[in-house]
Amino acid sequence: MSAAQLNSIEYKWGISRVWLETGKGEQFTMPSTPAPPSVDVRKLEKYEATDIDYEYVPILAEKAAAGLPSIVDNEYVEDVAIIHRSWLTKGRHVCFRIRGDSMAPIIGDDFMIAVNLDRNDPARLVGQIVLAYLWEGITVKWLTADRGQYMLVPENQNYAPVIMDSKDVRILGAVEWWFGRPPKPKKG
Repeated sequence: MSAAQLNSIEYKWGISRVWLETGKGEQFTMPSTPAPPSVDVRKLEKYEATDIDYEYVPILAEKAAAGLPSIVDNEYVEDVAIIHRSWLTKGRHVCFRIRGDSMAPIIGDDFMIAVNLDRNDPARLVGQIVLAYLWEGITVKWLTADRGQYMLVPENQNYAPVIMDSKDVRILGAVEWWFGRPPKPKKG
């Protein structure tokens, strides 16, 4: 990942560049994430979701990998999702589209996921689906643990789990929900 990309992630989302590069230190550099400057709030007025029961969650333009990790380019936000707070736990959230099929059939290609950036302690997320930073990219997998080692496990049996030493695990957040379109009907 380039220095510019790391700086952009740190500035826009408050995720520490040092933490991304080394896994050490504080994960966040800011107490809360500022609204991205590229989001045109006027687009949101037509939804009339001004009630305090809703949260505006940025949809990042980069797709998260459900397969091999993809490089994050946080240069801009694609759009904003208006999500009822009952669907979210307390914390800072972002949405990603999924690229790949390693989490199929439960999370398919081009599905949307919502990630809580404040739920990132691997010890507390064992058995849950997480967004992890791995090999200079992000990926979505089940997080499991066995004898001091964490594993990122795909749902799709055609992909192998990734075994990680506990010091190498960098969880960006917990996947709180997802949705997507059903598969297209088979012809024939």
